[in-house]
Amino acid sequence: MSYTTISTVHARAQYGGGSETAKTLKQQWSEPISTKIEYLATNRVVVEISRVAKRAKNWDGFGSDQPDRKAVANAVNAIDTFAQQVSQAGLEWMHPHVGSNEDGEISFEWWNGNKKLTVYVGSEENHYVSSWGHNIDTNMDAGPLPLDGFLKQWRWLRQLHN
Repeated sequence: MSYTTISTVHARAQYGGGSETAKTLKQQWSEPISTKIEYLATNRVVVEISRVAKRAKNWDGFGSDQPDRKAVANAVNAIDTFAQQVSQAGLEWMHPHVGSNEDGEISFEWWNGNKKLTVYVGSEENHYVSSWGHNIDTNMDAGPLPLDGFLKQWRWLRQLHN
């Protein structure tokens, strides 16, 4: 078992996320290819979440909070859900940039041309910011993001035109 796989299984167990944690490798690799792709897609992201979760208070030198443990657990679960929705819709998955913000939320960022989708996963709720230009009044949208609302944002991001 590779270091990445061990780290991912550890992260999923530590933060309470992922349906793959309880599965044996034999069960996991006898599943359909779509399930394998979802697992591989989220593995890398979970490792990044684990890395970001280790940040201490004031990690950026500006007094930002360390990542909230509940937000980290929610992020692990959210990325599983997001990858599953994208896979089931037959769409292409792109790995996000994983970070955290000053409030201890975990952030996922994706780009497609001039479009950017940022999802903030908190301890209680998630929200998104989508942008397609520099004008904050006319080229940006934001709001709450329930887990089942991700696919709508993903479809917007992957479209070639607004």
